[in-house]
Amino acid sequence: MTGGEPLVRKDLLDIVKDLKEEAGFEQIAITTNGTLLKRKLPKLFEAGVTHLNISMDSLIPSKNEYITRRPNTSKAAMQGIDLALSLGMPSVKLNVVAMRNFNCDEFGDFA
Repeated sequence: MTGGEPLVRKDLLDIVKDLKEEAGFEQIAITTNGTLLKRKLPKLFEAGVTHLNISMDSLIPSKNEYITRRPNTSKAAMQGIDLALSLGMPSVKLNVVAMRNFNCDEFGDFA
């Protein structure tokens, strides 16, 4: 699930449960900017989310906040990534868009 920011949907937990229980999906993926993961991921994981794709174009907080137009997004996203790994999610990936003169110097850090 992607598009906009799926974690802001009030019915996301119900959608995940329906996909798992009613439709029989074995794998459910969410693409997110990660800012709400810490609060929402435990229940989503329990409901059936198996794959997580976090969009994060910079590890430098000021650059990431410039892209997302939101304060404190880097810290929240990193906490969400740590939580996903601690929960034992089978797939946690970063989605990084390469932008000349913006984040090219960070590729080693992302790796």
